[in-house]
Amino acid sequence: MFETSLDAWYAWLGVATASVVVFGVALGLPTAAPPTAAPVADTIDEVATSPHEAQATVNIRAEEYRVDSHRISVRTEGGTSHATLAYGPVTPVDSDALQKALEGSSPETVYDSRDAFARAVDSAQTRNGDWQRAPERLTVRRVTWGDVDATLVG
Repeated sequence: MFETSLDAWYAWLGVATASVVVFGVALGLPTAAPPTAAPVADTIDEVATSPHEAQATVNIRAEEYRVDSHRISVRTEGGTSHATLAYGPVTPVDSDALQKALEGSSPETVYDSRDAFARAVDSAQTRNGDWQRAPERLTVRRVTWGDVDATLVG
């Protein structure tokens, strides 16, 4: 009564095309959940708002990350996540001297003067962050030297 004759070649071609499209969509779906940048941003904000010099580490579950002065981004094969920092600007660590300060050295022992430290902080804050291979943990440290107050992230 409600039979459809599929003798026409165009009906078979339509079914085959639809099957290929559905298969392609299924292959294009991500195999993993996207990462979340919110816990990393929360840790950075906690250290940045600390009334004293503070340091924290946070596990980062991503393949790559990028830190800008007001935002953190993480990505995996499952997608990309961004989080805006409530308290900034932060200083992405982009030099050996800033890395030493992040690891616990006093900026007075790493830099010749407070002005040199201030210039390094300003330079790092104005540079656009590049995607980097993500470590297991990200370190955040708030450092002050006179009127220079920096939240180092790396």
